[in-house]
Amino acid sequence: MRDGSSAGPDAAMHLGTEVAGYESLLKLLRDEQDALRSADVDALERIAQSKLTLVYHLQDLGAVRARALADALFAMGYHPETIAVCAMLADKDIAGVIAAMRPRVDRWLVAPLPGPRGAGGERMRDALLAAGVSAAAVRVCADVAHALDIARETAGEADRIVVFGSFLTVGAALTADVQGPARRDQPPRHDRS
Repeated sequence: MRDGSSAGPDAAMHLGTEVAGYESLLKLLRDEQDALRSADVDALERIAQSKLTLVYHLQDLGAVRARALADALFAMGYHPETIAVCAMLADKDIAGVIAAMRPRVDRWLVAPLPGPRGAGGERMRDALLAAGVSAAAVRVCADVAHALDIARETAGEADRIVVFGSFLTVGAALTADVQGPARRDQPPRHDRS
């Protein structure tokens, strides 16, 4: 709705990335976002403190922003492999984003986004194959959390994981990162008083 009132579940998903309580994580992400916006190579390198580099791109991606992200990844220097965790909204320029990111990504872990605007994992895979990405380099995952788990499990210590496509993608990955795979696999507890 244009009057500022709630637009339903989609609006709630866009607003709630479930990281509000993690101030230090948010500061790191703000620093990373500023570095990506300005393509500040020194700031990007300071952010990547561990051997395994994990980059979250905090903006909905179109072809122009994807090219800027690809340029920033190039400026970060050598990583043996770059693994993409990507999920996008169906009404975004999926082909343009793939064209921009393809030269910088070695493996693609794609996932569906929830809701009526979310692109399915198969649609993402089909777009990658149509762009000339090898079928062996593409894996469709059940969701973003599963894709991030696979990326972490298969990445070498000097590799880079890039999470991008939508605020929803990053929100799901951040939530998964905070929860960790063991916590996500446990059934919810129902405490009784």
